[in-house]
Amino acid sequence: MSRKKYLLLISALLLIQSSIAITAKNLVNEETSVPVLSFKSYYLNIETDYLTIKLSINVYLGDITVGVLDETNYNIWTGGSNAQSYFTRYDIMSGDYEIELGPAGIYYIVLDNSDSLFLPAQLRITVSISTVGETIGIVIGSVIGLAMLIFIMTRTHRSRKIQQTQQYQLPLVQTPDTVIYTNQLSQQTTVKTEDTMFCSNCGRKVKKTARFCEGCGFNLID
Repeated sequence: MSRKKYLLLISALLLIQSSIAITAKNLVNEETSVPVLSFKSYYLNIETDYLTIKLSINVYLGDITVGVLDETNYNIWTGGSNAQSYFTRYDIMSGDYEIELGPAGIYYIVLDNSDSLFLPAQLRITVSISTVGETIGIVIGSVIGLAMLIFIMTRTHRSRKIQQTQQYQLPLVQTPDTVIYTNQLSQQTTVKTEDTMFCSNCGRKVKKTARFCEGCGFNLID
């Protein structure tokens, strides 16, 4: 492979790497529904302290209450007790929000439709990482890398014209690592205790004080 083709290939790889690093920040992006008297939650494994996430909600049918809780408070809430949240909005129809989380760890985004008796909620939810500074750094790094490659190509071309024997060594360009944040639907966990009962909807073992079944989200109070 000629030096020129090799440099063009490196340039293309730099641009692809930048594109992956930027688009890999989407945590959740889907259309979903939440049945009446129930809720749905999303599990987020956040690996950076005090990260800001962007939450976008667009409800097509009904309305929804949205909360963002850490793992400890999520378990308290699903157990039927009041819990502290990083973010709570009631009866959302649509909106875009920026939410600053705490230390790195497990977080849950909860779509709560337990107050609705008639309409399931139909909506689109998007959760992404606010990475303005990181994205700018990636772009600047890519531009500098491309400028270096263009400079080397120009010098190589000039050296050939004047028949110089000096060889220019291609510098090793390192691109930033891409951090992929995982997302998946949360798997409900049961707090093991002797004071338990069984869900009348799915038969799962739950706490007697629980408000909802941790397996199927069924309202246990009615």
